[in-house]
Amino acid sequence: MRFDLFSVQTTGFKKILSVLTSIFFICACTFLYGQKFSPPIGANDSIPKSIKSVPAFSDSLCSSFFITIEQEVKLHRHNFHSEHVYILDGKGKMQLGEEQILVQAGDLIFIPKGKAHALKVTEGPVKVLSIQAPFFDGTDREWITP
Repeated sequence: MRFDLFSVQTTGFKKILSVLTSIFFICACTFLYGQKFSPPIGANDSIPKSIKSVPAFSDSLCSSFFITIEQEVKLHRHNFHSEHVYILDGKGKMQLGEEQILVQAGDLIFIPKGKAHALKVTEGPVKVLSIQAPFFDGTDREWITP
């Protein structure tokens, strides 16, 4: 399921406001729980070097990452985690189950646990904020061969 926060005609102000709202949300969660994120165990072990994942914040209930994708994220799924992906910058074609969708800055995508997903950059790099629940240590990533 994809939720477009803004249409193509959205002003730059609304996009900036959206990003600031996301940052405020992360900061508020961190303040409430009082924990800064430590790097997930094994999180980057199986990720290609063209994908940069920087841990943001977490607690036992969720984890967040800032991810930069230069080319693509290959097809995979998380069997025990749901994920929200907020596109901060760039454009791409996302596979979500059997569906192909175009994504761009301002889009928020919900990925239910067990749903196969991938992303191919069409204008980038693509920068995203990924929020996963429950806590993600990097081990719940199953790569899928198409």
